[in-house]
Amino acid sequence: MKVLLSLAAILVVLGQLIAYLITKLNYNKYPRVLGRIVKAKLVDHTGVNGNRIYKASFEIEYEYRDNFYLSTAPILRAFELFPSFQYESKLLDTYKVGDIVEVRVNPIEPAKGFIAVAPLSIISTLVMMTIAILAVLYFLFMGEIDTDKLRFELRQWHQNTYSYSKA
Repeated sequence: MKVLLSLAAILVVLGQLIAYLITKLNYNKYPRVLGRIVKAKLVDHTGVNGNRIYKASFEIEYEYRDNFYLSTAPILRAFELFPSFQYESKLLDTYKVGDIVEVRVNPIEPAKGFIAVAPLSIISTLVMMTIAILAVLYFLFMGEIDTDKLRFELRQWHQNTYSYSKA
């Protein structure tokens, strides 16, 4: 079971990176239009733990294919286990209400227009890389991977998964 968990940790790290790269690639392919910032402010609210959380809030209006749209979430994010919203707060220094900006429009859902792609959060990247490194160290120092045991665990997992789904 430890082997499967270690492999899962490595796959999550790779999955997070691949998701970010695909998101960035798609963003770069989206058509560009000009838009205007109609709202840019810092919203503070109380989190689940009672601590104060600050998050930037943007609204951008733009025209795409003769229709007008208002994007309320103009920062495109990839999947992250531990996202950081500090990037949006930094954008408040860059963009002000009334600024004309380049908007990348999702052609499938034109109501989704973006001005930026949020970078991977440092915390998420460090935590996931640490987990991956620990998984590799486990393989190196706790002995070689017992492929017969791994095959047996995968076969057991497969049988358990399909025996529950048939019931």
